[in-house]
Amino acid sequence: EDVLQFMASFDARHDLQSRLSSIRSKVWIVWGENDALTRTEWAPSWLAGLDPVCDARGVVIRRAGHSPQIERPAVTAAVLGQILAGREMHRFGRYFWKALAPV
Repeated sequence: EDVLQFMASFDARHDLQSRLSSIRSKVWIVWGENDALTRTEWAPSWLAGLDPVCDARGVVIRRAGHSPQIERPAVTAAVLGQILAGREMHRFGRYFWKALAPV
């Protein structure tokens, strides 16, 4: 019931796809692999919809849904640590996450 109420609360204000081109800051999209609310398949098109000045990048947290910070907190913390430190994702981390590319 909570999920249904949450879904019913969505309206045009929540449509990010149409506003992506107005973003002008550096962007990282962190997505859960099994996200049922915002499908993982959407992530590459979101990256592509951002202006090149954003230097947009994305990462999918494996075996996580819509809330990777709750479902996979250690992996999410490691990913965010790498992002904030300005480092590339470590190759051994591919077991836990995968990089996204725009389409």
